[in-house]
Formats: sequence, structure tokens, C-alpha cells
Amino acid sequence: MHEFWTWLNSNATAVQALASLFGALLTLATIIVLVATYRAARAQADAARALTEVANRQTALAKEQTETINQQTQAALRSASATETANRISEETNRLSLEQVKEDLRPMLVYAFVFDQSTHNTLPAIRNIGHGVANNVQLSIGTAKDDLPKQYIPQARSVIGASDEVFISIDRTMVQKAGMTIHYTSMDERCFTSTVYYLDGSIRQEFEEYAGR
Repeated sequence: MHEFWTWLNSNATAVQALASLFGALLTLATIIVLVATYRAARAQADAARALTEVANRQTALAKEQTETINQQTQAALRSASATETANRISEETNRLSLEQVKEDLRPMLVYAFVFDQSTHNTLPAIRNIGHGVANNVQLSIGTAKDDLPKQYIPQARSVIGASDEVFISIDRTMVQKAGMTIHYTSMDERCFTSTVYYLDGSIRQEFEEYAGR
């Protein structure tokens, strides 16, 4: 032990130099490790920032695509709605036009009493108060309300124009008792009846369109 301390005292300078060298080497190694760790951490941070930027760009692109799809969807819905509205308007216009045409062609015959200038008498007649011509005009005693056979009475005129009239030879007393039905068709071949009857001493008339004779 004495010899060790003697040797240590004799070589103290060399030992201190070795200790200093070891400390310097240890410090250098620590610095190298710290620098490598810093570079690795910086590289990881740069990579994370790059990934975040890519993710942000992808998110922004996805939002733009979603917004574009929404705009296209809304435009398509507006277009479909406009088309549907236009179709409804067109259908309604066509329906109204057809109804107007049918109304223009519709005759309406009524039982009336008209002054005959040739005889100076008021006579029973059939008058067309509709817009269209009445074709195939025929009369039958009795009404649809009665369970009576309809015996058609052909007239001299089977066509009555709009605002026109024709005298009939049916006795008014018979009409008062049993009623009368006027059968006729329009220019577009629709079938109509005018039902004439008396109720409480007053003449009543009803009009009906039906499928056919």
C-alpha cells in the first residue's frame, strides 16, 4: 500500500493528465450523443411537420371536393325542381286548354217556351244555350228518375247550333206529368242528356254527360 501511494505521488502529474484526457473524451462523447439526439429529434420534428402539412392539404382538398359535390347536388336538385315545376305548369296548361276546347264544343239543350211569329203563339221548343253544336238530338217522354221505357221521338231537326232553337210538337201537359229527357251529342262525340221535370209547379232541368248510349 505504501508503494502504491509512493507511485501515485511520483506519477501524480501523469495521472491528472490521464484523468483530464478521460474527462475530455467523456465530454466529447456526451456532446456527440447530444448532437446526434438533437439531429434525430429535429429530423423527427421535420418529418412530423411534413406529415401534418400533407394531412392538412388532404383535408382541405377533401373539403373542397365535398363543397363541390354539395354545390353540384344543390344545382341538380334546383334543376330537377325547376323541371318538375315546368312539367306541372305544362300539364296544367294542357289540361286547361283541353277543358277549354271541350267547353267550346259542349252543347247544352234546355226546354223553353218561345214566341212563334208565324203563329203568334208561345210554343214549346228546345234551345241550345251551350257553345257547341248539338248533334243527334232526340227526345223521350219520362226521365232517368222514372222507371219508364224511353221511346225516342225523332225530330225534323236533329242538329241544333249554338244559340239556336227548334220548336217541338210534344204536348206540354205530357211533359208536366211525366217529364222529358233530351238526348244529344257534341261535335267531339260526347254524349249528354238534359232532364226536364216539374217540381212544386216549377220547371226544373238537370244536365249530365255520360259514357255513351
